[in-house]
Amino acid sequence: MLRNVVALVGEQAAAFELGVVAQVFGLDRSDDGLPVHDFAVCAATPGPVRTTSGFTLHAGHGPERVADADLVTVPAWPQLEADPPEELVEALREAVARGARVLSVCTGAFLLAAAGLLDGRRAATHWQFADRLARRHPRVRVDRDVLYVEDGPVLTSAGAAAGIDACLHLVRLEHGAATANALARRMVVPAHRSGGQAQFIEMPVPAARTGHGLTGLLDWMQEHLDEPLTVEALAARAAMSPRTFARHFKAATGTTPHRWLLDQRLQLAEELLESTALPVDTVAARAGFGSGDTLRHHFAARRGVGPSAHRRTFRNEEPALGRAPQPHRKDRRSMEIWINPACSKCRSAISLMDAEGASYTVRRYLEQPPTVQELEAVLGRLSLEPWDITRTGEPAAAELGVGDWPRDEEHRARWLEALATRPELIQRPIITADDGSAVVGRTPEAVRSVLGS
Repeated sequence: MLRNVVALVGEQAAAFELGVVAQVFGLDRSDDGLPVHDFAVCAATPGPVRTTSGFTLHAGHGPERVADADLVTVPAWPQLEADPPEELVEALREAVARGARVLSVCTGAFLLAAAGLLDGRRAATHWQFADRLARRHPRVRVDRDVLYVEDGPVLTSAGAAAGIDACLHLVRLEHGAATANALARRMVVPAHRSGGQAQFIEMPVPAARTGHGLTGLLDWMQEHLDEPLTVEALAARAAMSPRTFARHFKAATGTTPHRWLLDQRLQLAEELLESTALPVDTVAARAGFGSGDTLRHHFAARRGVGPSAHRRTFRNEEPALGRAPQPHRKDRRSMEIWINPACSKCRSAISLMDAEGASYTVRRYLEQPPTVQELEAVLGRLSLEPWDITRTGEPAAAELGVGDWPRDEEHRARWLEALATRPELIQRPIITADDGSAVVGRTPEAVRSVLGS
């Protein structure tokens, strides 16, 4: 856990890069529910330090403070050619040896390289200095096309803004995607920037959404990510033509509607993978990808790993060799779930039951059609009508041969009789328990209500 964080500065300090690290790790945002770190600025000799911007700041500690640090940051190192103070080099080496993390911003990679911490490792720095780093430290594998690189305990980033990305990456690893996203929102970080490699980082919030008239629509889109959202439909909602809408959207967010939705859906999927045990297919449905295969494609393209591997990495859950782990079954009550295997909602309910570790039996509508009496009983428990568990509207009524209206007692009886003989038309899973409870369930809340959790 990152509790103690230090920033190393030399004879000169880069004010902006130091400010990046201080913004993430040096401010008390406990009122917002965000983690608090013990942050300190260290120099070879404590005291005043001149910045490259012309003003002076105070380094309150010397190298001895590094001994307590969980994270040592180097927010740029303006003295590229000069040999760094030996006491700082030794402090860095000792920190890594005892298991601390090290992070550099911009030219801070030069100090890490001088300490030998980048030998044989991939590393990033500002593009203007990448060739210079490679020439001065030939054992470093300089990557010129990335925003940041994590190689073992060492994280190096490119320019100052990439330092924000790298810092948020560490917050996400330590505290989760939700915390990193909340911190990004608090800092008003602009939209996620794609780099030359997949970025293993919680995507920051969309760009500031003021003054463009789309705030309400963007909020609505975030609340309906699980639905099909086409440019045509969104443009109609905004009372614009598709072309005008696309132009306004790009001006307001800096990206296209398709890319914006993809980023938001990946963000939601990432949070669900980290914070729930929902199956990948269920996560895909909730995040608006439609299928697990589509989620896997986009997730791997953006993150470099698949959803399951991401979940294991975040939770530190590596699969054991040998017999596959068996889910823990909760012996709460005897349950039965009625399903139509062709129904996606039914399959989702089964997945949720498994994720909850429930003990249940499966009754398939086609193999064991429910009787009128059974349907009457379970629908009575749920205060539902027979048309609530099948396709509604005139097509279903016509297919059942019962007519759509009027929905009186006689009409209801015809529906029940039709469903008992045509169970393939039932499109909702029904979970029943021996204590008399029941639910039409495909959401976690519905499933948990009948499980008693």
